[in-house]
Amino acid sequence: MHRGAWLVAAALLAAPGVALAYGEPDAAGVPNPEERLTHVYTNQIRQAPHAWPGWNTALATPAARKPLAMIPGLYSAARFHADDMAANGCFQHESCDGTLFETRIARYFDGPSAGENIYSAVGIPGAAAALTGWMNSDGHRVNILRPEWNALGTGFADAGQVYYVQDFGVASVSVPPIPAAAFESVAGGLRVVANYYDPTGKAPARLEAVLGEAHLALNRVAGADGNETLDATAAAPTGCVPLYFVAEAAGGAQTAFPTSGALLVGPTCTADYTTSRTGGPIGGGGEVIDANDPGGCRCARPARGASWLAWLALALPALGRRRRAHRR
Repeated sequence: MHRGAWLVAAALLAAPGVALAYGEPDAAGVPNPEERLTHVYTNQIRQAPHAWPGWNTALATPAARKPLAMIPGLYSAARFHADDMAANGCFQHESCDGTLFETRIARYFDGPSAGENIYSAVGIPGAAAALTGWMNSDGHRVNILRPEWNALGTGFADAGQVYYVQDFGVASVSVPPIPAAAFESVAGGLRVVANYYDPTGKAPARLEAVLGEAHLALNRVAGADGNETLDATAAAPTGCVPLYFVAEAAGGAQTAFPTSGALLVGPTCTADYTTSRTGGPIGGGGEVIDANDPGGCRCARPARGASWLAWLALALPALGRRRRAHRR
């Protein structure tokens, strides 16, 4: 099923939110660990579609796409929708009260292009299962692999039945060297995983996860030089341990994710993030880091356009143009 929709952008755009350091959650805890993992897996598929298991790879080209940057507004829109569906028991692109998808997105994201995938299942199948389900559905797969997207927000809510949301967009952003990173529990320990992107096509000289005082070298699991996903495993923490990632580009430049603070990992954590982080350069050791923080799918509506910054730079008439929206 397809249907069009008009969007009068000037009437619906909300004021931009407070800027956060890249990868840092907001005051409401957006993103949470499952949302981060969903983002990493989405980028991993874009980097190497045919390497993702469990779907018919004859249905799509193996060509790599760029990973997607984390956009706070898209994350807020996706979390709101996941929470709404979980609380009110609906499963649709409109909010459970009937508010249109376009209206909801415009409350949080001021770019005129957006698309959405949603997934629901009983129990907790995990982000990988959601991605595999989407990849086995034509419309969802098109959204995940759409080359013009450069931004993503993900949502997750659990009410016994789980809900996953991907909100895609086009924004005036540059994809950073570590577009997304996350962790997950695996048999016998902890897995840390990160996407890496270098527009010159060069692999990182090194990519590490700093877990407490341990430095874990990440190795490639998917993709090619400069557009890849890397991971490492370690023993599961018994307390609450800070985690952050550092990439060293081929030319020596270093980038951290999150750009400030650290994620928190372990069974005693009362929060997902701490603002405290001290440490030396990549490859160093013995850092002291503060770990005492209190603390049936449906398809989306791809559209084309530029972000609000590009709007102002290009032309005012763009405010009144038609926005295409599709649902499958």
